[in-house]
Amino acid sequence: MTTLSQRLLSFAFASVFVTVAASGAFAQAQDKDQQKCINKLNKDGAKVAQAQGKENLGCLKAAGKNQLVGTAQACLTADTKQKVSKKLGKAVDDDTAFCGTVPSYAYTGGAEVGTAAQTGELDLIADVFGSPLDAAVIDCAADKDGCLCQQKAMKAAEKIAAAKLKEFVKCKKNALKNGATSAEDIEDCVDEDSTAGSIAADSKGKIAKKQQKLEDDVAANCTGVGGAFPGACDTLSGTALSDCIDRQVECRVCQIINEMDDLSVNCDFFDDGLVNASCASGAGPPPTPTATPVPGVELQGALPATNGRFTYQATIGITGADAECNDEFAGTHACTYAELLVAEAAGDLDGLQATNGATVTSFWAIDATRPDDDQCTVSVPWDYATAHTGQFADAVTLNNGTGDLGALMMDTICASSRWVGCCL
Repeated sequence: MTTLSQRLLSFAFASVFVTVAASGAFAQAQDKDQQKCINKLNKDGAKVAQAQGKENLGCLKAAGKNQLVGTAQACLTADTKQKVSKKLGKAVDDDTAFCGTVPSYAYTGGAEVGTAAQTGELDLIADVFGSPLDAAVIDCAADKDGCLCQQKAMKAAEKIAAAKLKEFVKCKKNALKNGATSAEDIEDCVDEDSTAGSIAADSKGKIAKKQQKLEDDVAANCTGVGGAFPGACDTLSGTALSDCIDRQVECRVCQIINEMDDLSVNCDFFDDGLVNASCASGAGPPPTPTATPVPGVELQGALPATNGRFTYQATIGITGADAECNDEFAGTHACTYAELLVAEAAGDLDGLQATNGATVTSFWAIDATRPDDDQCTVSVPWDYATAHTGQFADAVTLNNGTGDLGALMMDTICASSRWVGCCL
């Protein structure tokens, strides 16, 4: 059995890592230079998305009029006038010019911001029309109504995307100015309807106006037109079609923001209010699900990995983890070790991914019956402090492929990073 002295000795060797992790865990507002960096890059990202969106629409129009030399699919990334490239370069240049003081959250870098925005827009047109684009394009000379339907709907969809990104950029700027201290505060600018100026709140109704324009354009131009949108919204018409297209926009905008700012918004829930695999939380393939997954019996999902000082929603300990679980998976709380065992037996852990798309390979083992110093406990559950306290944790590994938990690991250093499950 490990003695307290042995444990403290092993902890001493890792104290530098604990100190670093603990210092990083304390939330802090970004200074003016950091705020300027974040705001510049997000504005750049929105402009990259807008530029790529215009390229998407231009290729659709040119293909419909048979004005392309090559394929419609190749046109999407040809960037013949270098408009997208210039916006991508601006993001990289602004990173160099304004991000000398690197922000501690909500930042990835100029190149990453540009790539996220461009990729999201390319994914969006694939969601709506399928890939390659050529197979979906309606010849304007042969079918004027079908051609107009496609172009009007896609133009409206791109305007919705631009409006949502614009709202996020403004909301985030205000959040930083008002003292935001964590990535969670920034995430509220996407999916928290009680946050003024968020995409979800749409406080001034600007997004709603763009959505109404899409609905009106579909009603006016797509009635009686079949097969115009052979992607995720195939076979739909009327309001169902416009709503479906808007969901694709919602998904991709959410993913763009997650990738730009290293956030963990649950895009799958955000796009339609359901955990149904309609949208992955990070950049990825078209969101059309091949099958609707059955929710877990016990475990409904997992939060991004954290060290033993839980700081979800800027709240220390299990309280913050419970709140984050409930926000991501309504009605859930942070799983205890006993609940993880139930989830294992029910098959809930097979292929489990966290809300940020990361593959889950271990869990913190939350167990109120275990000694405090084996639960990273100082003043509240899972609230370790600095190296001299000698706090440790229990944890358990997960074979992600089979869904099997490993043996309980005791004396795990609190500074290591593991996942938190969300259970009913």
